[in-house]
Amino acid sequence: MQYAAVAPAGATERISAESLELRWFPADALPDRTDAALRDLVAAARPLVNRVGAPRRTRP
Repeated sequence: MQYAAVAPAGATERISAESLELRWFPADALPDRTDAALRDLVAAARPLVNRVGAPRRTRP
């Protein structure tokens, strides 16, 4: 399972026991060994983020 997400400025990675590895990359600087399915996911997500803007953090 793969997800695309927009992280707020200053956010840091946090890994759970369910994952072996977690890293964040800018959409225009994915690692060379990124598979085609993830590249397609990021390409599909970019126009949506550009259209609505990055999510803003809200406080309860």
